[in-house]
Amino acid sequence: MLRTLSQTLDSVQALSFRPDNRTLVSGTGASAQLWDIQTGQSIRQFSGSPSTVTATVFSDDGKNLAIARENGLLSLLKP
Repeated sequence: MLRTLSQTLDSVQALSFRPDNRTLVSGTGASAQLWDIQTGQSIRQFSGSPSTVTATVFSDDGKNLAIARENGLLSLLKP
């Protein structure tokens, strides 16, 4: 095991590595969280919709992040 990331009691629904392999995003319940893989620390939390996160994906260059939710909402973000 390389690292354990502290997470809420909800199960992880989505997980994506950034192309640089330095960070990843996890979708748990109604929020998505950006993690520093080296330190295991949370960098940023994305919320704003009560709907469950169902998918996460980074663009090929790692500059954009898409978060899909159960209610059909798709958020495009600059992480």
